[in-house]
Formats: sequence, C-alpha cells, structure tokens
Amino acid sequence: MAIPLKYSARSLGRRKVRTALTMAGIAFVTLVTVLMSALVGSMWAGVRNNGSPDNVVVLSKKAQNAVFSSIKEEEASRLWDLKNIRFDEGTGAFLLSSEILTGISFKLEGHRDLKRAVVRGVEPDGGLAYLVNDSVRIAAFETLLDGVKTTFEAPAGGPAVLRIEGGEKPVEISEPDFAAFLAKHRSDYLTHVASAVPSRRGEILVGKLAFVKMNVKPEDLGIGKKLKFGEVEFRIAGIFEAPGTSHESEIWAHVEDLKVYLNRRTYSQITIKADDAGSMPAILDNISKREDVKLNSQSEQEFYAAYTGNFKIFRVMIIVIGIILGLGGVFAGMNTMYAAVMGRVREIGTLRVLGFPRRSIFISILLEAVLISTAGGVLGCAGAWALSVFLSHSGGMGIPMELSMNAFLVRVTPIDAAIGLAASFVIGLAGAVMPAWKGVRLSIMDAVRWA
Repeated sequence: MAIPLKYSARSLGRRKVRTALTMAGIAFVTLVTVLMSALVGSMWAGVRNNGSPDNVVVLSKKAQNAVFSSIKEEEASRLWDLKNIRFDEGTGAFLLSSEILTGISFKLEGHRDLKRAVVRGVEPDGGLAYLVNDSVRIAAFETLLDGVKTTFEAPAGGPAVLRIEGGEKPVEISEPDFAAFLAKHRSDYLTHVASAVPSRRGEILVGKLAFVKMNVKPEDLGIGKKLKFGEVEFRIAGIFEAPGTSHESEIWAHVEDLKVYLNRRTYSQITIKADDAGSMPAILDNISKREDVKLNSQSEQEFYAAYTGNFKIFRVMIIVIGIILGLGGVFAGMNTMYAAVMGRVREIGTLRVLGFPRRSIFISILLEAVLISTAGGVLGCAGAWALSVFLSHSGGMGIPMELSMNAFLVRVTPIDAAIGLAASFVIGLAGAVMPAWKGVRLSIMDAVRWA
C-alpha cells in the first residue's frame, strides 16, 4: 500500500520553519554552485579560441610575452623573405603583421580618473591585420573614407550592411549575415571596411569587451566617443568582435600612430600566417637558424597556451572550491534532514501501525526531501540569475570580470542552472537516505515510544 502523494506535500506545510530553513540552506549552496559554474564557463569561453592553427608569433629573444618584447624595424623587414608565408591573391600581399602591444591610460569623458586599456597597434591597409588575425571581424564602424562617409554594421545574428554615401546615388550593399556578406563581397569588405580602420587620422577600434577591462559602461566606448592620451585625442570609429580570444579586450590603433605617440621605433610582436599548418615547422626552423635576426618564434596556439596556463590553474581551483562547497552542502543537508526525519519517528511508527510498509514510508520521505531540495534549487538558480543581473555593469549582459590581459562577462546559462539543480537534487537525496533508512528500520514499538 503506497502513501498518497498529497500526504508528502502536506507534510511540508506542517513543519514550516524546518522546511523553510532546509530549503534556504539548499538554495544557498545551489546559488554558489551556479555562480561557480558560470565563472568557470565564462572564463574559459573568453580564451578557448586563442591562437590560429596556421599562425606563427615572433618575439624578441629574451621576451617572455609581447608586452616586454622589442623587435627593431630592420629585423621585421628582414622577415619578408621567409618562405611558406601565405600570399593573399585578392590583396596581393604576404600575410605578415608587425604589431605593437602595450598598456595605455586614457582619459574618458565623464570620468575623473584615468582608465587603463590594452592597446594593439596594427596595419589595416589592405585588410592585412584582419587577414592575419582572422578571428577578428568588425561589427560596426563609421568613418570618412576619402572624404566620403562610410558605415558598416554586422551585428551578431543580424544583416550585414555597407553604406557609401558619396556621389549622386549612395551605394548600399546588404546580406542576411556577415558570412554571406564576406562570401559575396570580400573585396568590398577589405577595401571599404577592413582597410579603413583604425586609420592614421586618430581613429581607433574598440573590442567588444574593452569596457570590462577599462571598468566603464559599454556606452562610454560607443562609436564617436573620444579618448585622450596626454594631449592626443582618439575617436572611436568602430567596434570589433573576436569571440573566445583575448583580442576582444583590446583597443586597436594604427601601428604608425602608436610609434609616433609612444616615441618608439620597435614592434612588440610579428604575427605570420603560414601557407598551412604543415608549413609552420619550416618557418620556425628558418627563424631559429637565421644569423641576421635574433628572434624567438612559436606557433600562436603554443604562445597562447602558455599565456592561458594561469587560467587553467584558476579554473581547477574554482572547480575544487565548488566541490568542497558542494560536499559541505551535502553534509549540512544531511544534518538538517537527519534532524527532520528523526523528529518524525513517532509518525513513522504510526504509519506502520496503520499498515503502510517500510518501503512506502521510505519512498515517501525521500519524495519529501526531493520536493524540498528541488524548490531550494529553483530558488538558488533564480537568486544566482538575479545576482548576476544586479552586479552587471553592462546592461544585464553579465558580471564584468578581468584576469591578467583578458576580460570577460560572467553569464548564468541554462547549463549552469542545470548543474545547480542537479547539485540540489543530490544534496536532498543524499541527506535523506541515511536518516530515512534508520527511521524505518526501527521496530514499531520503539518508533511509537520515541521521545
């Protein structure tokens, strides 16, 4: 004979305080679990695509990273005779990008203190910087190109539109998405978009997550906004995306502008695109054996793998902390459920006197525990989502976080919620099994006489 489901549901209401406390404890553990999962997932999503499989990164001999690297202009020019560098037929150029990577403090309108940013100097002419760093795409920009107002918009999931407003009749090219636009109008994109910004007129591009790195609002880095570096003023001409890479946290300026404003004649790194991944060993070997340049080279994936090593350690630490918190929640839940079940031993004895078998009583107690833990899990997930929105400085997109040279937004996803609900289910079930088993194993006389 089974115990009716409504009996288990009503039992929760008869012990309101104990049920509420148990639910609150499980909700808290669930909230922490969801936020930990979101932190790990968001952090990893910010670096998972770093490094193209056919790119080579060149640094100066003793540099451990690009910020402290210094490559002379003449050394960079000597690398143009390397074999196995990819040649782009459309632009007629070898894909080798000499870049400057540095930190710059900017003055922003509406902010009293200086805002630190990671700035990369690139050469956009012919779309070179975007052909080499092929994870980067311009999402929107507005500039004067040869005196003609030119705009481009390619929002994620939206149509890509290029407008050239000069002449008697403005030109507008539109496609359903960026991939379709690039497939049909690659030449137009390279000529009117990728080659246009950042320009030598003090125009810059900002990565989609640069606002996180600078600790400002997204609208503070909108198109048309001004950033001052000393007496030099830069205008934001566009926004670019590079999902899953550190580029999204950067600001891109024209490399020749940075040379002038920073008073330097050296590059930080040179990125080379090989003919294919199989050609990379030959390029690496050639650079290492050359006598006219003293430079270090490695595949871009290896370069970023070393750079993101700290992320992996941090990720493991977060997972371990999450497991410890989860185990703590299980034990706390077990203690609470143990007390709850032991307080019902007389009720268990009465149910057995009425003829209900041990199995039905055991299942009923477990069902109550699952109902409590599920309700606590739902509350915990809702709390984690609400907290992520409340702490967001980015219009609800996520909690801004930065680590080393990277920035990312901590977003609570359905997967994080599912992990939290699974944790709450385990806590409730594990916490109820042992005390429920002990309760139903008592003899009827001992159960009825239980103090």
